[in-house]
Amino acid sequence: MASRQKTVHSMNPTSLIENILKQKIHRSPYWKEYCFALTSATLTERAMEIRCFGGTYGGNKKPCDFMCLLLAMLQIQPEHDIVVEYIKNDDYIYVRLLGAVYMRLTGKAIDIFQYLEPLYYDYRKCYYRTSTGFEIVHVDEVIDILLTTDYYLEISLPYLQKRWVLEEQGILQPRQTLIQEEFEEYLEEENKKAELDRLETENKIKQLRKNKNKKRDYSSDEDDFSDNDKDYDRHHSRDRHRSSRHSSSSSRHRDRDRDRHNSSRHSSRSSRHRDRDNDRHSSSRHKRKSRYDDDDDYYDSHKKSKKKYYYSSKKKNKYSNDDDDYYSEDEDLKDKRKPKKQKTGNEESLSIEETNKIRQSLGLPLLKVKK
Repeated sequence: MASRQKTVHSMNPTSLIENILKQKIHRSPYWKEYCFALTSATLTERAMEIRCFGGTYGGNKKPCDFMCLLLAMLQIQPEHDIVVEYIKNDDYIYVRLLGAVYMRLTGKAIDIFQYLEPLYYDYRKCYYRTSTGFEIVHVDEVIDILLTTDYYLEISLPYLQKRWVLEEQGILQPRQTLIQEEFEEYLEEENKKAELDRLETENKIKQLRKNKNKKRDYSSDEDDFSDNDKDYDRHHSRDRHRSSRHSSSSSRHRDRDRDRHNSSRHSSRSSRHRDRDNDRHSSSRHKRKSRYDDDDDYYDSHKKSKKKYYYSSKKKNKYSNDDDDYYSEDEDLKDKRKPKKQKTGNEESLSIEETNKIRQSLGLPLLKVKK
């Protein structure tokens, strides 16, 4: 068995596992009972029987059954095709994981990326045994840890070249995903949507610019119309003001003419009334004067009647002072109304002659001259 072993990474493949962990595996009951004198065929049967994977568990750091089978596989060193069949096995998860960990420890960088990257699309659950219990993980998570870290399952993993370095060297092709075609179709649809959105936005911008230009033109037309309306309103208001001024002036002239006419009518009427009143007054004065001049006995009779009235009233009211006042007022009125006669005979005769002339002109009897 030792004569058929090949070196891996210039070293014994069993030395990829640390000595302490290797000693624990050799002392474990599972190694002693199920891993003695295993072959590639029996190893597959044992791998199908396990129900979890992991490094060590518990307080004593006991190795898992998975680590025992991994050490046995490193000792057997199965052929490359058998390892690939382990990795491509879809029925048993832990058989696939065992082949993937063995490929990561012993395989080349090209083989590792070529066979392990397709397992990124295996989303099945599996049990990972830790020092405290069990955890549920997915196959793609385990593959990602194997390809991106240097320590897993309490094993120091060999150095792995970066994928982009291999791509630059031309050793590996760019990674092609299984959904590449769907992704390309999705990208095409997104590009079409983006193009349609761009065209819609451009059309909207053009429409907005057109509307803005239309509004600008309409606003300029409105400004012109508003200016014309302002001019019209200004001229109209001016004409209206002129017409109002003319109407007010005409009404003012008309009122003035009417007032003038009314005043002329009133003045003519008042003049007529005044003339009439003057005529009446003059005729009454003339009649009164002619009556006084015509009959001198009028005053004597009047005086006698007054005296009679006075003495009779005085006898009745001997002690009253009102009669004296009345008599004095009556005398004053008589003196005012009675024309003053001059004592000269010539003037008296002249006045009588004048009165006779007037009476003659009026057709009245002449007065007699006292001698």
